[in-house]
Amino acid sequence: SRRDRLSKVRADMVRAGWFDTDAVANYYGARLFLGVIFGLAAAAVLMRYNTEAVLPQFIAVGAGGAALGAFLPRLVVDARQRAMLRQCERGFPDFLDLLVICAEVGMPPRAGIERVSREIVRTYPFLGANLFLMHLQIRAGRTVSETLASLAERVRLDEVSKLGAVKVGA
Repeated sequence: SRRDRLSKVRADMVRAGWFDTDAVANYYGARLFLGVIFGLAAAAVLMRYNTEAVLPQFIAVGAGGAALGAFLPRLVVDARQRAMLRQCERGFPDFLDLLVICAEVGMPPRAGIERVSREIVRTYPFLGANLFLMHLQIRAGRTVSETLASLAERVRLDEVSKLGAVKVGA
C-alpha cells in the first residue's frame, strides 16, 4: 500500500542519516525534478545531434533520460546508507567500550547510554544521533532491550542485533 511504501522510504531516509521530516518529500521531489530534467536533456541532445529523429525516438530517448534521472536519488540514498553503516561499524566497538567503562564505575545502563551518546556524537555523528534517540526512547518508558531492537532496525548492524538479543538490565 501507499502508506507501507512511504514508511519504507522514511526508514531508508533515516538509515541514510536524514532524520528531517521533509526527507521523504525531498526524495520524491528530487526524483521528479531529475526525471524531468534528464528526460528533456536527453530529448534535446537527440534533437541537436540527430535532426532526422522522429517522435517515437524522442519519446524513447526522453523516457530513458527520465528513468535515469528518477533513479539517481535512489543511488545517492544507497551510497549514503552504506556510508552511515560504515560509520556505525567503526563506532559501535567504541560505544561498547565506553558503555563498559560506565558500568565499571557503577552507572546504570540508562545513564551510561545517555553519557556515551553525548560523547560519541563528536566522532560518529550518525551513530551518536541514533544512540541519543535510543536514550530518549528509554526516558519515554521503553526498555533497554526494546530500544536496542529499535536501534538495530535503524542502523541495520549485526552487532546491535546480537546485543539486543542479550538481556540487559534497566
